[in-house]
Amino acid sequence: MAIDRITKKIMEDAEAEAKEILAKADNEIETVKADTAKTVTEIEGKAREEAAKEAEQQKRRIVSRAQAEMRKELLAEKQNLIDESFRKAFASLAELNAEKYSALMKKLFLQSVEEGDEEVILASHDKGIDWSGLLSDVNRQLSAQNRKGALALSGETREMAGGFVLRKGRKEINCDLKLIVESMREAMEFEVANILWGERAS
Repeated sequence: MAIDRITKKIMEDAEAEAKEILAKADNEIETVKADTAKTVTEIEGKAREEAAKEAEQQKRRIVSRAQAEMRKELLAEKQNLIDESFRKAFASLAELNAEKYSALMKKLFLQSVEEGDEEVILASHDKGIDWSGLLSDVNRQLSAQNRKGALALSGETREMAGGFVLRKGRKEINCDLKLIVESMREAMEFEVANILWGERAS
């Protein structure tokens, strides 16, 4: 019958249209899946790249801190060695026998005296050398240099590591051995560092 054919035609057309709609839907779903997978891949790639950059930066920070700490420790060790060098230098002076100590004091007098008639103040704990004889010898040498040869021992003593103080009026020249070594350190620290490591201290 005509009605049956029409009905069949409608059903066939509906099925065809439904299949087409489903096919389009499937294609769209696949496209969305592909786009999503591409986006996920891109996100993952960027995340890995950022993680690698952060890891490299962190590595550089760690290495930089370690190097800074090593430099700090090296400088501290160098400073300790310099300190020890000057401590030993001072100890060597303190351990000089009377003859060598007298020779050192004579040289120090001749370098430090300004006019030649200063008062000489000794350390309260000294080596017990013949200061009178030493000053007589120094005074003779000062006179030979056309300077006043009139250094005189004071009845006063000072708490010093060794050496002496020259006094005239209110003016004093402090030749305490400890102070002399400290002043030498200021002038010689770079040279000592160069001797210890073959380089300039920095």
